[in-house]
Amino acid sequence: MHIAGSTCLTLRNLSTTKTDDIDVYYVSNFISGIAIDKYDMNTRVSTYNLTYNYEDRLEKVDINTKVIDYYILSLEDTVVLKLAANRQKDMDNLDTEIVVNHIEWDKLRDIAEEMRYSVLNERLWREFAHTYNDYCRRWKHEDYVITNI
Repeated sequence: MHIAGSTCLTLRNLSTTKTDDIDVYYVSNFISGIAIDKYDMNTRVSTYNLTYNYEDRLEKVDINTKVIDYYILSLEDTVVLKLAANRQKDMDNLDTEIVVNHIEWDKLRDIAEEMRYSVLNERLWREFAHTYNDYCRRWKHEDYVITNI
């Protein structure tokens, strides 16, 4: 299971904001819909396309389970997903010094640039790139803006 969203921030101790559900980017067919409903897992996050190699950056959650392995998205993939969603509550999650100070900005820029090939169309790419650039500028990381939009 690949966990996304605010739960990733919480599991990294980068947020104490309560989340209403657990965003799941990927879930095995082995897990029944009953379990997903029982634990309020939201799979709608998978409608946002991540870069093709996001799985290379997954981090295994260190919990003792018998059947399911849990992974969280990298912090940078989490940031990209939240920027792609571009909702106020996601911006609120990202606009904290603790999150900003833990971002590997080179990695974030690389992933953001790869989104050009992952989003559904050119308009969505431009919207994402502008949101990403605004985030970089807001936190004084102008060196990481995408210039070729």
